[in-house]
Amino acid sequence: MATAILQNWESDFTQKSSSFDDLSAFLPSPLWSHWPNCQQLMVLLKNTCNINGQKIQFLPDDEKLPAADLYYEERIGRTGIVCTRENNWHDFFNAMMWVMFPKIKQTISARHLHEISLQNSTKRTSVRDSLTHFDESGVIVAYSNADLMQQIVDHQWKQCFFESKNCWFQSIQPFILGHALYEKFLNPYIGLTGKALFVEVEQDFFGCSKEEQIQQLDLAVFKILSETDILIKPKNFKPLPLLGVPGWYEENKQVEFYDNNKYFREKSFQ
Repeated sequence: MATAILQNWESDFTQKSSSFDDLSAFLPSPLWSHWPNCQQLMVLLKNTCNINGQKIQFLPDDEKLPAADLYYEERIGRTGIVCTRENNWHDFFNAMMWVMFPKIKQTISARHLHEISLQNSTKRTSVRDSLTHFDESGVIVAYSNADLMQQIVDHQWKQCFFESKNCWFQSIQPFILGHALYEKFLNPYIGLTGKALFVEVEQDFFGCSKEEQIQQLDLAVFKILSETDILIKPKNFKPLPLLGVPGWYEENKQVEFYDNNKYFREKSFQ
């Protein structure tokens, strides 16, 4: 069951869990002592544009918001404006994903724009639903060890997370893309699960800096989303119980933690 989401700004939030380590590499140091506003967040962007070449802008969700009649995703695709609620964790993390994964965010926006053009009503298409799920809850799993990847696919959780814990961040590594997941890690709960997209990498990937790793994955996933039909089949995204990742949750140091089969579920063959 989900717990209450943290409401106030905490400048030491990245210390809550190692799940924030990748994000930390893209934050200013020292971190803001108060909620960052849209202008402060935009400083972190590096000439990021939408599919039409318009620069991405974070603008407050208020009465001055331009193109207020457009869908959220449509506004990004047509104007570059990302409606961003200030003093809000969810939108703060979304802004940071534009900083970290600009190509992925650009193609998600572009696919939304295309799908909106196909809609005959206000009902969202299945591809838009898949896009939103990945945007909110996606986890990119980089791997060079195919056996560990297969253990995740097969839901062999204890073998993968506990018995092979020394392989994590050495030959397999998760990277959070879904901004809603970061918000949930502020106050994690049993049930916290991401939608995993696997990307095979060379072994030397794991020796690269976080910035280099994320730049590589940004390009790789951009190509996957742009050039394949993965979004048509939601089952291509595999469930990943994130509290099982070694180092991301204190209680997973004990093997008994993985006995909770309501969280670490067996694979369904239906």
